[in-house]
Amino acid sequence: MEDLDQDVIIESRLRKPAKQSAFSKNLERRKRQRLGLPSDPEESDDGESGSGNGSEDETSFKPIPGARKLDSPISVESDEASSGGTEDFVVEDDGDNSVAMELPLQFSMHRAQPLAVSFKVFFQLLVHIACQPSHLREIYVKERLSREDDTTLYLQNAVGQLRKHLSSIRDSQVASSLWKYNFRNTLEVKPELTIIQIDPEPFCAACRRNSAISTQQAQLQGEPYRPLSFQPLKNVNDSTSEESSDESGSGSDSDESDGSNNNDDDENDDTSEAEPPQTFNLGQHCARRVALFHTLTHWEYALFQLVEEKVLKIETSNRKRRKKGNAKRIIDTEDPDNIVVYLENKKVIDSQWRLLETYIRQAGNIEARWAGEID
Repeated sequence: MEDLDQDVIIESRLRKPAKQSAFSKNLERRKRQRLGLPSDPEESDDGESGSGNGSEDETSFKPIPGARKLDSPISVESDEASSGGTEDFVVEDDGDNSVAMELPLQFSMHRAQPLAVSFKVFFQLLVHIACQPSHLREIYVKERLSREDDTTLYLQNAVGQLRKHLSSIRDSQVASSLWKYNFRNTLEVKPELTIIQIDPEPFCAACRRNSAISTQQAQLQGEPYRPLSFQPLKNVNDSTSEESSDESGSGSDSDESDGSNNNDDDENDDTSEAEPPQTFNLGQHCARRVALFHTLTHWEYALFQLVEEKVLKIETSNRKRRKKGNAKRIIDTEDPDNIVVYLENKKVIDSQWRLLETYIRQAGNIEARWAGEID
């Protein structure tokens, strides 16, 4: 190394040892004390230099311009003067003039209310529909659900939540991917289903398995109905055709033609009433699945039939009591909410909700096979 020129020697590029932290220094000092070794002279030098630097830092400390000195006492007057500008910033709430903040329905607690509450709201809507004349029910529903107020939003949310929940259970848990479109469409259109026992036969119309043994027969009947008014489509078409014929028909010739058309319609009605129901042979497991699917499809129609029957029964009892002069027990049917309160006191709403809960539980166990099932 002595023979080499200084220009040839390259400086070392190795990393320098990491700076020892205070914790590692104390740990090293503890180890030396435990072993009885003398203290590190470099540590004492660092401590002395650190104390010196500390004194230099203290002497070279410069406070922020305008700040209070560390040694100066705190004055109450200065704090009051400094906080005087913020007194106007805080505004006290007045009990009389305060306005409650109302969140939109999409962000309120009513957006995800319990299904039991949504069912009661939907039951109340059905009572209002049943109190309307049959030919005005669809118009009433469209007008009631098209309003722009908080009550309508609450009603739409409850009805939509209930329908969405039940339809999702029906489509995801109950419906089978093996069903054909025509078979499922027939179940969705026909509102009346009857299942009877038959002699064992091969092939199941639902799962379409030749090895399946059918011991049940599903019979589908009834006319398709409108989802808003629950009135048969046939009656609605007849009423519209009668109105158009009244407007366009004139003279004796038109009257005679109308009479002939009415006779033809009567004959068609007779033939349609005598039309036999559509039948499907099913296995026991498929029959349970089909029955539950049909129930969850037409539960609104069945519930409306019950509500309409209850409303007619109340109106009939009111007429009888008026004849007898017993006006105290008459239920005011001018306001449909009075009927809702009466049916709620009679536990009709609770019983129908428990029945719907039973259907939901059955949907969760639809895949389970019963003991002794022949399928």
